[in-house]
Amino acid sequence: MTVRLYELAGRGDAKISPHCWKSVYAAFHKQLEFERVGVGCFEKDRIAFSGQKLVPVLEDGETVVSDSWAIAVYLEQAYPDRPSLFGGEIGRGESKFVNDWTNAVQIFAFRRLFILDAYNTVRPEEQAHYRATREARFSAEQNDLQPDIETAAFDAPPPHGGYGGGYGGTLEEMQADRDIRIHDVRRLLEPIRTVLERQPFLAGESPAYADYSVLGPFIWGKSVSAYPLLEPDDPIYAWRERMYHLFDGLGHRTGHPL
Repeated sequence: MTVRLYELAGRGDAKISPHCWKSVYAAFHKQLEFERVGVGCFEKDRIAFSGQKLVPVLEDGETVVSDSWAIAVYLEQAYPDRPSLFGGEIGRGESKFVNDWTNAVQIFAFRRLFILDAYNTVRPEEQAHYRATREARFSAEQNDLQPDIETAAFDAPPPHGGYGGGYGGTLEEMQADRDIRIHDVRRLLEPIRTVLERQPFLAGESPAYADYSVLGPFIWGKSVSAYPLLEPDDPIYAWRERMYHLFDGLGHRTGHPL
């Protein structure tokens, strides 16, 4: 029985969705043998069988699951004899909190750091659409659009108030001040840093889904940009290196060498 994971793909088949990366690591954690299928922004027909237009999509025999969190829950239930993603019901609840924080806070903060780099990574035929949709999204004071495969970075509804904020302009303008904003982004990661000062992984002595949730935006950033998110002496940097070493160095084999 073939297991397939459909992911958002850019130029050179680069995988450019943080949510898809969560599912990739979850599938490896569960020791699955699976095929990774890249899907471009204009290739929604390739996931039409799922009845919706978001990635990631997991196809496991006759079972089809979309949304990264739903995929994690499915894998935990379908493969109970494999390493656990949550470590029980309490761990599942805590992992959901971390996952939702990642969606609402971390990805939103990272997005502006890489918005132009991400544009340069999408397929050439999709760039005009990418620019138009992103610039419109960032220009809106309020944005109630629901995400779809074209938004690349999101498979969850926007937080209250949307993903707008009134700081519009071109992609170039949005990314231009990242050397200033990076300090705010690093401070935003302080809750993660505090945990990792005391233990090697967010889940404790070994990684689990909470770690994969937070890793998703980091490895997405690495897939589209060589910009250094972290200082080498940051506890998060050391954690990220440990995460990149997992599964035969998957993170190190992906994207830019950071």
